[in-house]
Amino acid sequence: MIPKDIAILLVEDSDEQRSQYLQFLAELGFTNVSQAESGLAALRILSTNIGTDKEFKLVITDYEMPQMNGLQLLTTLRQSSATKELPILYMSSKGDFAVINEFIKAKVSQMLVKPFTKENLLARMHEAWNKHHS
Repeated sequence: MIPKDIAILLVEDSDEQRSQYLQFLAELGFTNVSQAESGLAALRILSTNIGTDKEFKLVITDYEMPQMNGLQLLTTLRQSSATKELPILYMSSKGDFAVINEFIKAKVSQMLVKPFTKENLLARMHEAWNKHHS
């Protein structure tokens, strides 16, 4: 079970979708959610909070974003000892098997296909969390 007060970082370039996912997370009872509009912005936010009481415990990221996509973000995070075990949930509207395979190779915690319901989001969040906290 995921604690409702953990720090979550939502990485999504679309303002509309980011707003919808923030609403889903709020409705699910998650109270400590931050947001980033790109992989680069996410890296800046994550790096400033490593080792602090505000350290993120779960990242939910889109694939297609400017500057740095979700796969590049995942690969970068898995290369750092501070974030290599961070639960990361990848979401995309594309069912491109080559991309999915790259995410699997890069050790993504869980995947979610858009569009999704808040119940789907919660289920994948639990699976991603449990993969790293069992």
